[in-house]
Amino acid sequence: MSEIFDQFCRAHPKASERDAVYRAWCDAVEDGANPARLVVLAQRYGASPEAQRGYAKKAQNWLRDGAWREEVKYPARSAPASIDDRAKFWAERINAGKFVAASSFGADVATRMMELALVTGEQLRAMGIKP
Repeated sequence: MSEIFDQFCRAHPKASERDAVYRAWCDAVEDGANPARLVVLAQRYGASPEAQRGYAKKAQNWLRDGAWREEVKYPARSAPASIDDRAKFWAERINAGKFVAASSFGADVATRMMELALVTGEQLRAMGIKP
């Protein structure tokens, strides 16, 4: 086994059965796959929404099924919205008179909306949200 194969195993989210993965790796390389490209594609696959939710294929199946041939561009994961951004988002909906479920956000966002004077406590209470 080689260093590039080890990199692939570290990059792919489900590369635990190394012997089976190695056999599939060799077949894929024999079939024309560029080893360095496989590492990059495995990294992208690991960042994919399905892999992030725990539904990644085992590495040997991913290789054997030819998933590495699919040039899927997975979006980069963005940072979670700040509390100010969430407060502004929900305040816009409240001020526009749109329905907002009381469970849509927590007390931290409600408090921040009031601190930024985006909504009043009265508006929140009228919607069933305790500030």
